[in-house]
Amino acid sequence: MKLLKSVHELYVTGEFRGLRQELMNKRVDGSGLLRCQHCHEVITKACDCIAHHIKPVTLGNLNNVEITLNPANIALVHHKCHNEIHERFGYARKKIYYVYGAPLSGKTTWVKDNKGSNDIVIDMDSIWQCITGGQRYYKPDALKTNAFAMRDFLLSMCKENKGFWNNAYIIEGGAVKVKREQRLRALGAEPIYIEATQTECLERLERDIDRQPYIEEWRQYINEWFDTYES
Repeated sequence: MKLLKSVHELYVTGEFRGLRQELMNKRVDGSGLLRCQHCHEVITKACDCIAHHIKPVTLGNLNNVEITLNPANIALVHHKCHNEIHERFGYARKKIYYVYGAPLSGKTTWVKDNKGSNDIVIDMDSIWQCITGGQRYYKPDALKTNAFAMRDFLLSMCKENKGFWNNAYIIEGGAVKVKREQRLRALGAEPIYIEATQTECLERLERDIDRQPYIEEWRQYINEWFDTYES
């Protein structure tokens, strides 16, 4: 593994991500279920599984694989349990999570279910609604420059660690691998992929009342995401 300069770089390395998947495969119980090593409840989705370092990773031990890549030092826990562990033991836990997946895959719902009261959420749909003061998903071209400028300002605030927030959740499509990895590197973020099939996303679209005025646009967004997605 290459020499790492920041703790955040660890979470996007192939070595760490591969180890997380290997441990997920190995640590199932006799019924084939993966259980959280904190609350002992079943972890039902891969996006809810966090590889938690029992002995925290610091700048001092960042390149010590006996800490960072040692299975004995990693517990698989729910995302919410991971936040609870950090709060309980007072670790410095300010982290940035890059939550990506197809339109209507459930990214926003997942973040709402897992974020804390002092966490930042950066989501373009919410930014659009904020600056227009109108219906959700109303996106006039005249305000496009303003919407993306606001997003970039919020991203820079997270990158520069401004403020006293705990965690930041960045919600994006992230279909193109090279652009996704550029964002991860720039922010020092940990990726969380929200998986859903194309059929599931399209079916959710049909049931989504707020998106009905723009249903054809969103159908196109979904189809284009699956056409361009690179794992």
